[in-house]
Amino acid sequence: MLKNYVISLAHHSKRQSHIQQEFAKQHIPFTFFSAVTPDKNTQVAQRLAIDITKSVSSDTEIACFLSHASLWQRCVRSESTRLNSSHMSESRMPSS
Repeated sequence: MLKNYVISLAHHSKRQSHIQQEFAKQHIPFTFFSAVTPDKNTQVAQRLAIDITKSVSSDTEIACFLSHASLWQRCVRSESTRLNSSHMSESRMPSS
């Protein structure tokens, strides 16, 4: 069975509430996956064996990448198919 994840910062309760409401409208089951925060970048990158020392990305962009990489690692370890969903704020959405 396909399991849906939404990567979200744990302290964004208002956003999480909105996501719960929207997914409930469509009857989509999901689980929140805690996003990596910039203060944990070094620790998470070391755990994932990813060298971020020469990155030109911002700390926030690195944290976003590491959040997705952490979820993918979890999916690989569980040996089952997963869906990686993320919620982007409107300010980060590409314009059409």
